[in-house]
Amino acid sequence: MSVFSDVAVRQGLKMALAGILGFAAALWLRLPNPTWCIFTVIVLMMAQYVGAIAEKAVLRAIGTIVGAAYGVLLVGNFASDPVVMIVGAFLMTAFGTMMFGGNWFPYAFFLAALTTLIVVGTTMESPDKAWHVGMTRIVEITLGIIVSTAVTSIVWPRYARIEFRDKFRTALLEVGRITSARSRQLLSPEATAAPFSDRELNFAAAMNSLRLLLRYGQRESSYFRAKLPVRTRLTAGLGAVFAAAESLGNPLPADSLYRRHVGAEFRALIDAVAAEFTALANHDDERARENPAPQAAADHLGEKLRALRESGLTREVPIDEAMNLASHYAALLDIVARLQAIRADLHDIHHTPETISPPVMDRPGALHISAFWFRNGIKSGITAVLALLYVNWIQPPGGLTVPFAAWLLTATSRLYPAGEGDRRVFSYALIVTLAGIPYALLLLVITPFLAHYFWLNVFLATGLFLLGFTITRQGGIGFYAQCGMLFFIGALGLNAQEPVSFQQIVGVYFGVVGALMISACVQRLLWPLLPQREIFSLFAEFFAGCRELLHPLPAERRRALEERLALIPPELAVWIHRTTTPEYPPGEADRLLALLRTAERLAYGIIASRRMADLAVPADVQAELAPEIAAMEAACRHALSQFETTFTRGRPADLAPLPPTTFEPLEDTLRDVRQRYLSGELRFPHALRFFGALHALEETGNAITLGVDDLKALSLERYRGDYAL
Repeated sequence: MSVFSDVAVRQGLKMALAGILGFAAALWLRLPNPTWCIFTVIVLMMAQYVGAIAEKAVLRAIGTIVGAAYGVLLVGNFASDPVVMIVGAFLMTAFGTMMFGGNWFPYAFFLAALTTLIVVGTTMESPDKAWHVGMTRIVEITLGIIVSTAVTSIVWPRYARIEFRDKFRTALLEVGRITSARSRQLLSPEATAAPFSDRELNFAAAMNSLRLLLRYGQRESSYFRAKLPVRTRLTAGLGAVFAAAESLGNPLPADSLYRRHVGAEFRALIDAVAAEFTALANHDDERARENPAPQAAADHLGEKLRALRESGLTREVPIDEAMNLASHYAALLDIVARLQAIRADLHDIHHTPETISPPVMDRPGALHISAFWFRNGIKSGITAVLALLYVNWIQPPGGLTVPFAAWLLTATSRLYPAGEGDRRVFSYALIVTLAGIPYALLLLVITPFLAHYFWLNVFLATGLFLLGFTITRQGGIGFYAQCGMLFFIGALGLNAQEPVSFQQIVGVYFGVVGALMISACVQRLLWPLLPQREIFSLFAEFFAGCRELLHPLPAERRRALEERLALIPPELAVWIHRTTTPEYPPGEADRLLALLRTAERLAYGIIASRRMADLAVPADVQAELAPEIAAMEAACRHALSQFETTFTRGRPADLAPLPPTTFEPLEDTLRDVRQRYLSGELRFPHALRFFGALHALEETGNAITLGVDDLKALSLERYRGDYAL
């Protein structure tokens, strides 16, 4: 395999090429500070996907012009009134950061905030130069926008929609293998309940990749964003298929009547489902919108089961065995239905031209800013203000770097791949501070060589390649990579064509370190993003969603909840894997993962049980079961409320398993209804689906009981607070 087939190598080469082209163009245009062009190239090439070139270039240029004009206005008119100038800088940086986390042209707002800080930070002490600096920064940053957009679009272009297709295929194959293995358990005498396997962990990782691609792809491609609802539905549907596969029943007894009479039909359905997974995973441009084979196999199995019941042979079948089969059958039917929906969505995505999307300059849907990004905007604005005050009053070495660097570190902290949020940020800041010392000493040695354009370009290309390679390999820019980027940009700004003093090199070091310390203080002390808080928040949201699903809901709201419940577990799993520091008791990560698996089982049980409302059931059966079902659902809602309270407060609520009196009335009534059905006395369409949905409701109660045990095994109070500075 060629080294150039590695996406990380390609991205490193693209960033190096864009940097060299931008630097050469800046020198040819005799721009006073080409460093800002290089910095813009680095920041914008972290958005690696192609899409809507005109939109990206125009809106980012507009953001740059607006930011520069705003900065010139602040410095030019309010230099003698620092309060107004500081408040104005806070408003722009806070608003720009909030909008960067939203869904309206995020990089345009990002560049507006960045350019404002650059102009204000470099002209506070010389407001008479504000207009000149603002104009040159516009040209320098716009040049970086043009170069980065051109290289991203022409050289080894990456398309978010294509990567989504490939990642979805990987996840689909994984869940297909899991479904095949678990569905065959019904007819395998040696099968037992499977532990959490490597395949399931691989699927969780694939789902998390899809979740991140949904988040970032919509920012970088209007084509991807135009079909975001369909792609979100596909991802959620895949999660629901996985949950259905996890719910598949236990093996039938070796002498089961069902093995003898419908074993072949079950195998045919399982094979048809496996073939459908394979067909959907193939990149078949001529894939039909519908495939009747799985549904035909399911219908044939249903006919055989009805014929078996009408023959009277099922009268002697134990009820538990019959309901195990009904649950397995209902789960397979659910998988078939969801695969049909996935097939239709894949067909629509492929056969709807990518040009059919909202106009380029249209707003991408209703504005949405999460609570996190609202808080992060305020934190970033405060960071920028503190950095400006620090530079203006203390006048430290490297002061020009501090404001935008401190803001950048705070604004993008959530985006660190596999990061720990704001936990240990002081420890990491200390490590960077110490690591920066040998880097400063290295600059003393190599700076004379940078006076030669050849070695300067070697240094530029090497640094940019390493940055691009690292960012892509990590799945985003990490904390250390971001600090390395700032040190690298500082070195480029030394202008080795003239003698570089020791004080200038020290200024590079202290500029980054000063920004890092200001950012660390704000991040860690104001609304810190901590793994335990994210875990608590996501679990609380998950159980609240499950509780809401137990109420009658409009179809649109129910679908939105089901999609969200499918996307929370992969994000939770990422944060749970961060629970490795001393404040977490040994084995706590495994216990949290066990609770997560129980929660997924619980959510699927609720989703499956709600399908009772979509089935035609005799009125007398409905009247007979309605009180018991309502009581069971009420008990489940109360228990889920306690689960939610446990994570909202960070300590166990009044947890207790569902009492036997919750199950007994429903079980007693169901026993009679099931026996009447097995004996042939009771007949109605979709009976097995109905019993499967009722079994799912009973399994929900069992999952709640198991969840109580999982929650009691946790030591939430040991780490609910703010630890590990």
